[in-house]
Amino acid sequence: MKERAFRRSGFAVAMLACVAVASAAQEPEARVELVLAGDVVDRQPVDPKRTFPAGQEHVVAWTRAIGLSGTTIEHVWRYKDLEWVVPLDVGSPSWRTWSRKTLLPEWTGEWTVEIRDAGGRTLASDSFAIQE
Repeated sequence: MKERAFRRSGFAVAMLACVAVASAAQEPEARVELVLAGDVVDRQPVDPKRTFPAGQEHVVAWTRAIGLSGTTIEHVWRYKDLEWVVPLDVGSPSWRTWSRKTLLPEWTGEWTVEIRDAGGRTLASDSFAIQE
């Protein structure tokens, strides 16, 4: 009786291991897509570009995160010696999210936006300019 129970539990452990391996194999590779745009409508970037006119009210950093479900990413906005960090939760295996930076009229010149994972590793970055 004990031998049969041991065989069953060994079989169950082997089956669980197979399921775990199969699940891991189906997980998509973690990656992100970054688009800089004038706005977001229906969860999609609108008017993507890298140069915006002076007086632009805001710029949006739109991100599609693949394979990062259950984690937090950060959008790091940089202008000269200023930095803003925006944490964003990723809720599913293919998740769209964005942050918006409101601009002051005098903030012309080069900007960068970086996407970092929870460990601080850079996943993507891009730059844009506000023309004078």
